[in-house]
Amino acid sequence: MLKFFTIKPKTLLFILFCYVMSYFFQIAYTSGISMYPTLSNHNVSIISPNYYKYFEMEIGDIVFCDAVGKHLCKRIIKIDGFKVWVEGDNKSMSLDSRNFGWIDVTQVRAKLLYVLWRY
Repeated sequence: MLKFFTIKPKTLLFILFCYVMSYFFQIAYTSGISMYPTLSNHNVSIISPNYYKYFEMEIGDIVFCDAVGKHLCKRIIKIDGFKVWVEGDNKSMSLDSRNFGWIDVTQVRAKLLYVLWRY
């Protein structure tokens, strides 16, 4: 005999809420000092992986991107069509577009929205 279970409406609503929130927001951990003093080593932040599906990129946005086989957190300095120029705030300790050039907008993975914990 098959047993069916029921899900309470509050439980279903909570599951739906978590799913929707994970689409718009995620927690990210940053390491390194290339964005110092804006971000320190070991910051925990809220990022939005789908932000740029709904909004335009702007100069000054702090983004998480993939470049040279690494996941990087940098600031957008220039936008030229489908290319962006990213740099770290700590110029002397940053691997950024000054080293690898322009990156494609598809390499930008998320926008930093808020820093939860600074260490």
